[in-house]
Amino acid sequence: MKLHSGWVAGGLLLFAVLACNVSKNNNNSNNSNNSNSNSNKNSNTSTKTRSANAVTATSTPPTPAVFRLATAANSSTIALTSDDRRLVVANREANSISLLEVRSGDGQDVANKLTEVTVGLEPHCVALHPNDQEAWYLLGKTYLQLSEDSLLKIQEIDPNSVIAHEEAGEIDESMHNYDGAMVEYKKAVDLAPQKPGTHMHMANAFWLIGKWDSAQVEFKAELANDPNNCTARWKLANAILEANGPTGDALSDLNQAIERCPKLMQARVDRARALIKLGRHKEALPDLLMAEKDSPKEPSIHFLLSQVYRATGQTAETQQELRTYAQLQREASEAVAGQASDAISIKSTSH
Repeated sequence: MKLHSGWVAGGLLLFAVLACNVSKNNNNSNNSNNSNSNSNKNSNTSTKTRSANAVTATSTPPTPAVFRLATAANSSTIALTSDDRRLVVANREANSISLLEVRSGDGQDVANKLTEVTVGLEPHCVALHPNDQEAWYLLGKTYLQLSEDSLLKIQEIDPNSVIAHEEAGEIDESMHNYDGAMVEYKKAVDLAPQKPGTHMHMANAFWLIGKWDSAQVEFKAELANDPNNCTARWKLANAILEANGPTGDALSDLNQAIERCPKLMQARVDRARALIKLGRHKEALPDLLMAEKDSPKEPSIHFLLSQVYRATGQTAETQQELRTYAQLQREASEAVAGQASDAISIKSTSH
């Protein structure tokens, strides 16, 4: 039977409402049970059987399957239906629930968005399965297909538009074809030099290939169009440091980036680098500790910490950070070597 989008929308909305009502009823019942426990002892309850991917109304609310999206620590935002044909996707930012068809009735992979229902701030609940790998895999394939279809449509509408050139450049950049990417980004800049984003693409391409001076020029042009772009300001400072430019200028840009985007850890690491270059080791420590907490497996952070501890006379801490740095570097090298060895082995046994 063909699934009508109106029925799907109604069903998903009911799905979300029931999930929230179950959660709310559970909270209310907990409060009332304290004062009415005697009267509730003789009450009859009935529970309906439900599948793993659905929430139904029950007189005894089920507790393990319903989570508040804003506070649930063990939930994900997707669930695969029991027939393995559809994905229910909770869109946190958009406050909506989508239904995607990922397999047709004859078992073929498809990518169809059947409907999207806005649920608002209330209700804001769904039944979720955080570790369903196949669901995540199918979701990725579906969004990839939808993305490819959208990009083709952009080219059909106007292949010489700014967004078409930016799209083509991003594809080249993703394949590490930076020459091709820069050609496309330059066309976008020429078409819209004052549009936020055009210089950012060009600057990032220069930054990726280590053309620090050209990158600085383009990052500055981007900041003229978009002064609040934290990433552009951080990468401008990074390019200054990499080019051994004025450390004070880099520090000024890093301070501005962190003031506006305090969770931008890359900027904190570079600010620590700048402070160390200026001999202000103690001031660098808070940024490095925050960065280490966020990315404990990043070798460069531990190397910078060792420099700070050495400058402040903390010998034991210096040695520990150097050991950690060496271990992480060794693990990274072994991973690369192992991957190369596997590739050689596969090629040698192929025919």
